[in-house]
Amino acid sequence: IHGIFAGALAWLHLLSPDNALLASNLAGMILLSFALLRILRRILPNDQVIFPCWIISLLFSRYLLITAKQGLETPLHLAIVMLGMLFMLSGRERLFWFFETLMVVSKLDALPIAVILAIAFIAQRHAKLFPLSMRNPLWQRFLIFAVLPGIAWVIFALGVFGTIMPQSARAKMFHLGHPSGSWFPFIKPQIGRAHV
Repeated sequence: IHGIFAGALAWLHLLSPDNALLASNLAGMILLSFALLRILRRILPNDQVIFPCWIISLLFSRYLLITAKQGLETPLHLAIVMLGMLFMLSGRERLFWFFETLMVVSKLDALPIAVILAIAFIAQRHAKLFPLSMRNPLWQRFLIFAVLPGIAWVIFALGVFGTIMPQSARAKMFHLGHPSGSWFPFIKPQIGRAHV
């Protein structure tokens, strides 16, 4: 999504390629800030702590501030994930299902988060799960707002990129070595710090 948005800005000659990447980051930071504030308003009982928690979350997230200036996809992708969480919390089913698909399209790494959010969303509506048919409005909305956009993305990706697998995932899986022998080498330093 970051690449498509920034690429469109550059292709339309609205911004240089470098500035288009930074514009995507700025849009991501604005959306992320909005989503975080709305989520905090939903989950915190005391209105007096919402704004300080919001400011602290944004200003003291060192890695967020670093990536916001790098032209990476993180701010926009994180905004999409946070908006998905917001729509789950607010019960906006159509937007939730659409953002579920959007977060996976944006970055395949979000698939576990999307699955957990979907399970939580469905668990909240366990009384509405049945019947398991397309006459059930829950499954109709799932089909229209999650499955169909996913199919549209697959068709687009095959037509434009020749594959549905993101090039970054392909490189990580097939072309980069894994000297640690672990699937999650980035977690090891965090686990080591927890025991100190």
